[in-house]
Formats: sequence, structure tokens, C-alpha cells
Amino acid sequence: MGTFPSGVTIITTVDGGEDVGMTVSSFASLSLEPAMVSFSLALSSSKIKHFRVGSPVGISVLADHQAEYARQFSRKVADRFEGVDVWRNSEPRLITDAAAWFDGEIAAAYPGGDHTIFTVLVKECGTHDEAKPLLYQRGQMNNWSVEYSI
Repeated sequence: MGTFPSGVTIITTVDGGEDVGMTVSSFASLSLEPAMVSFSLALSSSKIKHFRVGSPVGISVLADHQAEYARQFSRKVADRFEGVDVWRNSEPRLITDAAAWFDGEIAAAYPGGDHTIFTVLVKECGTHDEAKPLLYQRGQMNNWSVEYSI
């Protein structure tokens, strides 16, 4: 599975007034009408308890210059948001200058082996058109800036 490259996201929520965030590469578009996306979290994650149906969710698709943010949000540190340039569209924080962002609410949660699959009803979203996404493959983050037209 690691051969397939994916984007790198930071998924955030607010639980009991606490900002929670983590790095997630299992993110996908799900539906256009209504606008929905999905992501999955390992059952072993210490942060999974903060993500429930109805929870607000912010999803930041990291730009190629934001690899350090991906590393920071994957570490066990007291404040993952420390030193990170963020903004709030509504409740959860979003990463400033991310390649794209989604603001929504968890609509459903489904078992998926050793993960839980969450679907998100998107309320608002946007892009930073000049930004190129950070990519993840085989345990490495990559800045692949070669462009091809189809």
C-alpha cells in the first residue's frame, strides 16, 4: 500500500474546548452532491477518541513547503499547534497557506479493519492555487514539482 502516493493532511477538531490535530494521509474525495470527503484513523491512535459523529472538522491539505508541520502533528508533544501558523474558518483550526482546506462536520463513522473511516459533510472549502501539495510515499514526504499535461 505504501507504493501508492497520497497527499498529506492535518485533520483538526475541537473537543471540550481543546484543539486537537493530527497528520493523516488517508484522505479522499467522496461526493460532490452533497460535498463530502473521507479520512481514516487507526484504532490505536490516542487522538481517535476526539473524533465523533457531529464533531467539527478542519482538514488542511499541506503544501510542499509544510513537511515540518506534518512531522510536528505526528509527534507526541504537549502542543502540536505551537509555532504553527493557523487560522480559524469556524471552530477547528486550519493551517495557513495549505494547498487546500475543508471545513465541515463528521457525518458518519464506519469500521474498517484496524481503522475507523470517517465521512465529513463539507460546509466550506478553498484552495491556494499557487501551492503544490506535499506528497507521501513509502514512508517519505516528497516535493515532486515536475508537471505533466494530459
